Amino acid sequence: MDLPQILGKRIRYYRKQKHMSLRQLADIICKSVSTLSKYESGQIVLDITTLYDIAHAFHLPVEQLLYHEEIFMSPTEKDSYIPAFFHDVTRLYLYFFDGRSHELVRGVCDISEKVSPQTYKVNMYVNIDSYEYYQNCENTYHGILKHFDALSTLELVNRDTDMDKYIIHIPASYINSPTKWALDLSISCRPIMPIAGKTLFSKEVQDETKEFIQSLLFNKEDYKRLRNLNFLSII
Repeated sequence: MDLPQILGKRIRYYRKQKHMSLRQLADIICKSVSTLSKYESGQIVLDITTLYDIAHAFHLPVEQLLYHEEIFMSPTEKDSYIPAFFHDVTRLYLYFFDGRSHELVRGVCDISEKVSPQTYKVNMYVNIDSYEYYQNCENTYHGILKHFDALSTLELVNRDTDMDKYIIHIPASYINSPTKWALDLSISCRPIMPIAGKTLFSKEVQDETKEFIQSLLFNKEDYKRLRNLNFLSII
């Protein structure tokens, strides 16, 4: 499938999600139904102005319509400090268990361009509907990933409310492994309160077995450290 077809498929998906007919969307963006149909089938390449018009009609940021290709890049000599866990990684999958709804929550973290030494732009999508359309999610966060000697830190803000700041610490990121535990600090909106929890970051999509879901819960060792230190911690 080429890029126009992928983009057209995404437009059709979000149009259906918004319960809009071809005629309704065509009228909003001032195009014919035939032209819009060709956009969705990939027969016509979208121009940037029309793409923004469609995003506006859906009340979505334009990047949510774009195709984000996962590209693995070798670190340059200047970026040799990149921790081993993040080498050649531009996408991570995240998982945590929400005790309010008693459900597994999935997410995707896209790592993009470098903005300063050891600092990268990040978009994170939490409580996703599917891995194919992961930008269609409950919460979208924008921010940065910073690498330090002992850990890596994500500093994120909810796209829809500045109150919801998401801080995630990934300890020992200099050690390579398929997955990493992290401690996250954020705001719960149901009810509104500051919270801290543990999140699993993975380089691959995980099999959601009962054992896997159980591993996301705080265990005896977590509670033991909490009793001894009076701090919630992840090691």
